[in-house]
Amino acid sequence: MSHRFTIITLQPPEPAAWAWAAADLDPELVLTVDDAAECWRVADPTGREELFTVDVPLRVRVSGEVRRVFGHEAGFDFSGLPADPETYWNEVHVIQPSARAESLAARFCRSVAHLGQGTCIDHDGRFTHLGETGPEQRREWA
Repeated sequence: MSHRFTIITLQPPEPAAWAWAAADLDPELVLTVDDAAECWRVADPTGREELFTVDVPLRVRVSGEVRRVFGHEAGFDFSGLPADPETYWNEVHVIQPSARAESLAARFCRSVAHLGQGTCIDHDGRFTHLGETGPEQRREWA
């Protein structure tokens, strides 16, 4: 089973911002679009070792969906926003079970969440809101 993250944003995903976030991790990473699988694939500079995938985003317009799925607001501060704003959800799956792949995927998620005015969640072991750097975040991801 792969390590999984969820990115939830208030702004629609921007493919150019995703590409920038991947290049910011390492400009040598190979990024390909897999139309059949409806995902982006991020590989090492040789292109032979797939590190993580990013699924096509889902637009969620269901009232209270963040609270229903996670049991809380998942790090969002919805005060001052329209009631039940629509959100965009992206799943990120780590393919290679390595500290490097997990770190790159987590950093990618944090960048995309920041750019989309959102949050990112780690589903490994126990639910963890990554959000901003804090005590709940693994030290190697900082």
